[in-house]
Amino acid sequence: MIATGIVNIIKEKGMRTEYADHLTGSKLAFVEELRKRIQELHPLIIEKPTVKTINYQINKRNFAAIQPQGSKVVVAPLHLSFNSIKDPKKICRDISGVTYGLSNKSRPDEVRMDFQGENLKDAAYAIPLIKKSLAKILLEVGL
Repeated sequence: MIATGIVNIIKEKGMRTEYADHLTGSKLAFVEELRKRIQELHPLIIEKPTVKTINYQINKRNFAAIQPQGSKVVVAPLHLSFNSIKDPKKICRDISGVTYGLSNKSRPDEVRMDFQGENLKDAAYAIPLIKKSLAKILLEVGL
C-alpha cells in the first residue's frame, strides 16, 4: 500500500530528480496508478526513487522502473523477450543490447514501454508485462 505520493516522498527525502517537474496532470495520475498496482503485485517489492527513475526491486534486483519524461512516461527495463510479449497497442520496443548515455548496455531480453497521450490513461496495460518481468526475477532469486 502506498503511504504517500511520489512527489511527497521526493520532497521528504530532499531528493533532486530529473523527473519531479514532469509529474503533473495525467502523467502524475498515471505514475501514481502504476505505483499502486506494482506494489500490490508482491509483499517484498521495494520502491526506490533515484535521480532518473523510480525503481522496483525484489532482493536488490530491479524488475521494472518508471521514468517520467517531458512528453511521456517510460517503463523499462522489463526483463522479457520482445518476441514473447503481446502488445496490440504497439508501445513496446526491444532494447536488448542498447546503450543509453554513458551507462552499460541493456541485458539480453529487455523491453521498454513508452506511454504518452491517450495511453497515459491505461496503467492496467503495463501490469501484465511488469508482472511477467517480476516473475522472471522471482525465479532467478529463488522466491
